[in-house]
Amino acid sequence: MKFTAPDPASALIQEALQRRSGGDNAAARALLERAVEEAESANARVQAYIELGKVLDTLGKRQSAQSCFRRVMSLTDDWRFRDEARKLFRRRIK
Repeated sequence: MKFTAPDPASALIQEALQRRSGGDNAAARALLERAVEEAESANARVQAYIELGKVLDTLGKRQSAQSCFRRVMSLTDDWRFRDEARKLFRRRIK
């Protein structure tokens, strides 16, 4: 049986989620941008883009967030990711 190492982006995404839950959105953004660049699998890249979009929304950068969600919809045919990205793209921010 062949062992495959986890995508290096997965650790960055997990760390970013912890930072975001602790209120450090700037650090989360930097980690997620790195995750997008370093992702070896399409799923990791898509997850990084979704989480990056959420952080950008929190930081008041709605257009950049929507770009992330649009990118997700163009990168994958997986309906779970596409549906989440579509909902986040259309969400109204107050």
